[in-house]
Amino acid sequence: MNPLEFYKISDYYEIACMLFEPCNLKCKFCFEDHKNKTIDTDYIENIYKIIDEKFSIDYEKYKHSLKTLYIMMWGGEIFYDALPDEVFKSYYKFVNNIKDLFDRKFQNIKVIFSWLSNGVFTNYKRVEGIVRYSGGIINFSYDPVNRFSTYKQKDLMVKTATHFKKIGLADKISITLTKDSIKGFTENDDLLKYFNDIGFLIDVNYYIANVNWQSLLATDDEIFTFFKWAIDNKLYKIKVLEKCFDSVTGKPSSSYCNCLWCSQITHGQWSVDCAKCSSVLPSELFYGEYTSQITEENSNQIKASIGLVKRGCLACEYHHICQHPCWISVVFKGFKPSICFYKQTYDYIKSNDAIINDFLKWKHNETK
Repeated sequence: MNPLEFYKISDYYEIACMLFEPCNLKCKFCFEDHKNKTIDTDYIENIYKIIDEKFSIDYEKYKHSLKTLYIMMWGGEIFYDALPDEVFKSYYKFVNNIKDLFDRKFQNIKVIFSWLSNGVFTNYKRVEGIVRYSGGIINFSYDPVNRFSTYKQKDLMVKTATHFKKIGLADKISITLTKDSIKGFTENDDLLKYFNDIGFLIDVNYYIANVNWQSLLATDDEIFTFFKWAIDNKLYKIKVLEKCFDSVTGKPSSSYCNCLWCSQITHGQWSVDCAKCSSVLPSELFYGEYTSQITEENSNQIKASIGLVKRGCLACEYHHICQHPCWISVVFKGFKPSICFYKQTYDYIKSNDAIINDFLKWKHNETK
């Protein structure tokens, strides 16, 4: 395959660090299998050595444009109450070691720490302590179904997210669009509206197939149903949706994911290959006949090339303004494209001037 050039020059880079797998929830759509029950604090404290070795290579390639590095920590669940204090001590060492590394070798890069949690914890004091110490933020994941085992867990997540938002340490709610969650959001859930209204940015994750993909994988029409519902309810804090409006109204917009500038550290292994680090399923189910050609150097370009062709983007009237989807979710063998949910969304936005005017009024007030 001759890959298409797709990714744009970026001024930021993201490193996602999976610290461990143990979790206090059992999300049906999670891409981890949670077979590893250990928590290795020495590993957490020494992740900076992997970053030193691997990021140095990409830094040399992109240093003329890079200004910011986002380091995202996640699990498992990195803040659940049963974790011993020793784990939190390792978090402080993790932060110190990375700060020291960048002070020594990458002084021109601003480092921002982002801690991702499911919000099901009660020991706010120690969580607030590490988030403040890192100078970063805590983000929360939420989905109305296939996440919480009890109403008590769900209520605690809402309470926790609200608390950290009020004290200025929380910024974003992350959701995953599955067949079940779309139905939950559009038919039975008011909490996404609540999070939107209290100022959370809402980050949409397109479902990456796991062992439950046959019951969870959403169709184009189902994803559009979610976006139409969100437009009708004026949930403009959904970043994907805001980008759709910006594109239609002639404002500059960016890609959904510029994943050439994203890497992940999982079980001590650095990778940019989403099929390798974001699914327990075989890579063949994503790359098909091109699997043997995939390397760390070309995986993102080949993934985007397969996706652009399978999705039919190059023939679409919106291709030049579209943010495009998560390519690894598109190239998965089980996904069958129909009328693209983005095309349906762009058409719906353009079908009624009142829809655009409502967004522009919100945007004006938001940027005052």
